[in-house]
Amino acid sequence: MCFFFVLLQLDRGDVRNVKLSNISLTRQMTIEHGSKPCDSFLHLPPEAVRNRMYNASSEIYSLGIMLWEMWYGEEAFIEMKGQDLEAFLVNVEGGHRPNLAGLTTQTSMRWSELISGCWENAAQRITLADCKSALTAMLADQK
Repeated sequence: MCFFFVLLQLDRGDVRNVKLSNISLTRQMTIEHGSKPCDSFLHLPPEAVRNRMYNASSEIYSLGIMLWEMWYGEEAFIEMKGQDLEAFLVNVEGGHRPNLAGLTTQTSMRWSELISGCWENAAQRITLADCKSALTAMLADQK
C-alpha cells in the first residue's frame, strides 16, 4: 500500500517548492481474482496484483500514474473502469497506458519521458533516484 503526499512550500501565496512524500509498506496483498472489477487496482502495476506483493518498484509505477493524472487533470484508465480485473491486467501487461499525446514543449516532453519511465515493465522501470534527477533537472531548467 502506498500513500503519496504533495507538499507545497508557499511564499506570499506563490508556490516555491513542491515535494512528493510517501508512506510505503512492502507487504503481502489479499486479492481475489475472478470477475471482480478492476477499479481498485487502476494505480497498481500488474506484477503487484499478480504476485500479490507491493514494493519500491510498484511505488514508482503508481507515481507515474499519479504524475500523469496531475499533468492531464484526468483520472487514469477511466475507459477501463468497471472492466473485469483479468482483462484489465492483460491490457496493461500488453502495454496499454494512459495517452501521452499533445506534449510538444521541452518540459512536457521531459515530463512524458519521466512518466513513461515510471510505468515501464518492472525490469525496465526507472528508480526513485532517476525520478528525483529528472524532476531536479526540469526545475533547474525553469530558473
